[in-house]
Amino acid sequence: MTENVLLLSGRAETDALGKAISALRSGPDGLEQLAPQLEMLAARCAAYPAETRQLWDWFEQQHPCGEAEEMGEMFEGHLRLLDGRLRVVQEVQALAAEVGRRRGQSPHEAPLAAALADLSAQRDRIAGLVERLNAPMPPWTGPTMTRAERLAAFERGEYEDAGTILERVRNGGPVSKD
Repeated sequence: MTENVLLLSGRAETDALGKAISALRSGPDGLEQLAPQLEMLAARCAAYPAETRQLWDWFEQQHPCGEAEEMGEMFEGHLRLLDGRLRVVQEVQALAAEVGRRRGQSPHEAPLAAALADLSAQRDRIAGLVERLNAPMPPWTGPTMTRAERLAAFERGEYEDAGTILERVRNGGPVSKD
């Protein structure tokens, strides 16, 4: 599975923005340089949750199922994007708090807190999927048949092919007829 170009560019932009903010903040006049840009930085951070959700929605539509390793790569890519965006939002929150201490209450606190909460929730949801993907399979609790019993059932026509099962599941039915 080829990684989505928008996911890659989003990570690159997020990483570059985070590094630029950190580099400027650590400089002697960093706060003074960043303060005039706070409005745009906060707006960029506020847009992150919707952008990231849109990328995830596209991924789910394009890949409703697939190989675990390939799906895991895409999940990990989304987690890296979310981690980077969470760091940038936290950095901009800290910047807004610093500027706010000098100038009074910052109007950016609530939108940045909302963006942080939304991105955290998205990250938790995807991390939960990765955890389930990597979890060991539960033990089989269904009926077991010997090879001879399976062959006899096949000869009697008591089986379903994968296409029939997939069609039933896509129509909202259970995986098993039983």
